[in-house]
Amino acid sequence: MWMSLLLWVNVSLARCDETQLVFMNEEAQIQTDFFNVLFYDESGRQQACEYLKKAEIIQLEEEVTMDNAYYIYIDEVLLQSKLINEGVARVNVEFEGYLHKLQKDEVIVIAQNEKPERENSSLWVLSGLFLLCILCAFLAIKL
Repeated sequence: MWMSLLLWVNVSLARCDETQLVFMNEEAQIQTDFFNVLFYDESGRQQACEYLKKAEIIQLEEEVTMDNAYYIYIDEVLLQSKLINEGVARVNVEFEGYLHKLQKDEVIVIAQNEKPERENSSLWVLSGLFLLCILCAFLAIKL
């Protein structure tokens, strides 16, 4: 398994609930959140907290392009990917500059399984922008 120099080994969980995610090591206390994942509902966050509470080893890897953003490893497994694979969360932002790229296919599969009553405003915005781009291209060709 590849590990960057930014990995903190043997971090312990101090708190994980709906309001805070706090880790500690000998030198510091780190208050953060589950970086780059959005939970579909509170039960997903609770499941993530359970994984953290049961983990023998918790490690954090800092995302160098963001402040206070960490990838969380539980027993050498990237927690963010695990949550996406299990369908309790989805990728928040796909950005090529991030240290870890969560698979786009995972996002598509999870999005197909979303409950229809959920509103996905970002999908509407992206659809609107796409249609606007098509309209602009059409008008540019006409001129």
